[in-house]
Amino acid sequence: MMALLDKAKFLAKDDFEYKDVYIKGLDGEVRIRALSIEDQISFEKLAAADELDQASLMFSLIIKCCVDEEGERLFEESDAEFLKHKSADVIVTLFKEIMKINHIDPDEVEDLAKN
Repeated sequence: MMALLDKAKFLAKDDFEYKDVYIKGLDGEVRIRALSIEDQISFEKLAAADELDQASLMFSLIIKCCVDEEGERLFEESDAEFLKHKSADVIVTLFKEIMKINHIDPDEVEDLAKN
């Protein structure tokens, strides 16, 4: 039987899933991380608010999920404008992997954006 976690151990544990994604167009890897519950709720609210187009939702997820070696965000919200000028292949590759690591069905994003 596994030992039960106390509060300190529960809160201290880094329970995020990470994945290093090779980006062919950049000849390197970008680390992605699963969303925190706070970021997931924020993303769902953005999608449901119908204020953003699908591209903006894509950039929002990329900004929330791309991290450096210490797990700190690689991008800030203000970098969305910069990301719009990256190749579609780079952005779509990242987006697809972020969807997988977060167990998000692409149809769910479309449904949230419609509602």
